[in-house]
Amino acid sequence: MVSTAVKIARMMAYFWAEHKVINQFARGKILDIGFTQRPNKLFRSEVVGLDLEIPRQKPENYSRMVRGDAHRLTKYFRRNEFDTVAASNLIEHLENPTEFMRQCNKVLKKGGLLIISTDNPYRWQTLIGNVFFPKGMMSNDQHIIYVEPRNLNRMAFRQKFSLVDIKCGEGLSFPFLQEKLIYVYRKTGDI
Repeated sequence: MVSTAVKIARMMAYFWAEHKVINQFARGKILDIGFTQRPNKLFRSEVVGLDLEIPRQKPENYSRMVRGDAHRLTKYFRRNEFDTVAASNLIEHLENPTEFMRQCNKVLKKGGLLIISTDNPYRWQTLIGNVFFPKGMMSNDQHIIYVEPRNLNRMAFRQKFSLVDIKCGEGLSFPFLQEKLIYVYRKTGDI
């Protein structure tokens, strides 16, 4: 049996690997949405964190924190304010992912990057869950949706983004073994 300390160490290594991939693309002024549980300590430029609940202490590399809703970014930020918007492990929790992408378009500069990491809908755990637990009784997670790559890409295209790359969060680049996928989009026009 694996100890709790080993499980925590594995989880931290996993998030470190995911943050390294995200950091390869992030540039300029960064908006990190849903940052509270796992702030990206690798970001090295001006970073603003937005979340529904914010921690008492600001992460060292973040310039400020904003309590707010990812569906209402223009309530808190100016149009064309950011060079990069990062949303790690967030989109699967949102009621309206299309509105979220629309809001990201509005706060990103033209040519800015939207980086989304989310659960891989084709990983073996999800496929088995879909076959044997179609009513969703396999776990008590907080996820509302698992987004297939083609559907996420279609949403992004309709919100004036083009796909730059899809990366694996960690491990082998074989779809059924990947826990997370990281999508990188470029803003192509205003909404």
